[in-house]
Amino acid sequence: MASFGFHPTIPSITNYVGIKPRLLVWAVILGALIPLIIYLLWVIAVLGIVPIRGAMGFATFSSHPDSLNLMLGSITTLLQNRWVSFCINGFSYIAMTTSFLGVTLGLFDFLADGFKRPNTASGRIQTGLMTFLPPLIFTIIYPKGFVYALGYAAFFAAILVIIMPALMAYKLRKSTTIKSPIRIPGGNWLLALMILAGVAIMVIETLVNFHLLPILGA
Repeated sequence: MASFGFHPTIPSITNYVGIKPRLLVWAVILGALIPLIIYLLWVIAVLGIVPIRGAMGFATFSSHPDSLNLMLGSITTLLQNRWVSFCINGFSYIAMTTSFLGVTLGLFDFLADGFKRPNTASGRIQTGLMTFLPPLIFTIIYPKGFVYALGYAAFFAAILVIIMPALMAYKLRKSTTIKSPIRIPGGNWLLALMILAGVAIMVIETLVNFHLLPILGA
C-alpha cells in the first residue's frame, strides 16, 4: 500500500502541468502503471528465489525488524552472483530514494501552502527546512525509526490514498457549485467499495503489527 501512496504529489504535479484534468489523469494512470509492472516483476522474482521455510526463508525473517536487509542478504547468498547482488542493492536504494523524493515533494508544497511561504528563494529555503530538518533529526536520534515506521505506513496511506479520495469524489458529485469534467465510472457503489478496501487494509495492518495474523510459513 505504501509503495503506491503517491496521491499527495498530485497538487505538486498540477503546479507543473497546470489545470488540465485529462492530462493529469494520464499522468496518474501511467505513473501508477509503470511502477506496478516493475513491482509485480520484483515480487515474482523474489518469491521464485527465496524459500518460505528454512534459515534463509520468509518465515525466518518476516517478523524481524531488519527484514529487508535479511531478505536481500538471503537472495545474495542463494544466487551467488555479484551482478545480481549489485542490481538488487541498486534497485532497493533507488526505490527508497524515489519514495523519499516523492513524499517530500508533496510535503514541501503542502507546507508551503499551509504556512503561506512565498515562492521565493528565502521562502523555499524556509519550506525546505520545515520539510527535511524534522526527519533528519529523527533519523539521527532514532536510526531504526524508519524501518519501524514502515510497519504503520500502510495504515495512514489507506486513509490518504483510498478513503479520502473516495470521500472527496462523493462530495464533488453532490456539489451544486463545482463541476468536474472527469467522472470516474461505477457510481457510488464503487466509492463504497473503495472505502471498504481502505478499511480492510487498515484492519489487516493493525492485526499484523499486533501479531494477530499467522506468519507466512510458520
